[in-house]
Amino acid sequence: HMFLAPEVIKDADDYRGCSGAPILDNNGKFVGLAAAVRTNTKIILGVTIEEIKRLLNYHIDIADIENGIDK
Repeated sequence: HMFLAPEVIKDADDYRGCSGAPILDNNGKFVGLAAAVRTNTKIILGVTIEEIKRLLNYHIDIADIENGIDK
């Protein structure tokens, strides 16, 4: 998913090490995790919190099945 930075990203090095950093909306609500940026744009590529929840739920369900846990 694409999120918008407040300013144009001139140098990707300014964001080096930010993978996995929280992405907040204008109200300070956590909406995703950063994965990459596109220079000379305001674009931050990331994973939405909804997708993260879906993947965690899937993983937990599979782990329960593999471990023989019955809900």
